[in-house]
Amino acid sequence: MATSPQWSASGFCAIGPVLFLIFINDLEVGTTSTVLKFADDTKLFRSVVSQVDRSMLNNDLDTVCEWADRWQMKFNVSKCKVMHYGRKDTGIDPSYYMYGQPIEVGSVYRKGFRCCIF
Repeated sequence: MATSPQWSASGFCAIGPVLFLIFINDLEVGTTSTVLKFADDTKLFRSVVSQVDRSMLNNDLDTVCEWADRWQMKFNVSKCKVMHYGRKDTGIDPSYYMYGQPIEVGSVYRKGFRCCIF
C-alpha cells in the first residue's frame, strides 16, 4: 500500500526543507570561494588581498547567479551586502556585482576593525 506524504498541522509537507537542501547542494560547484548555506541564507566569502582576489570573488558571484538562473531562481540583490574585515584600507576596489547590479556596502567601526553589517 502506497503512503502519502505526511502533512504538518500548518498544511505543509515536512519533507520540503530536506528537498530544498538537496536542491541547493550543488550551489558552490565551479566557485573558488567558500560558500556557507543555512536554510535559505547563503554566504560567499574569501580573503581579498589583491585585485586578482577581487576578480575571483566577482567571478564566483557570477557563477552563483548563473546557477540560480539555471534553476529558475534569483537572489534578491537588495538583501545582499558586502562585508569587509580588516584593519586598514587596502586600496582594492570594493565593488561587487550580482546580475549587473552593485551590491551595497555598509560599514561600522569597532576596535580598529572595519566591517560591514547585514
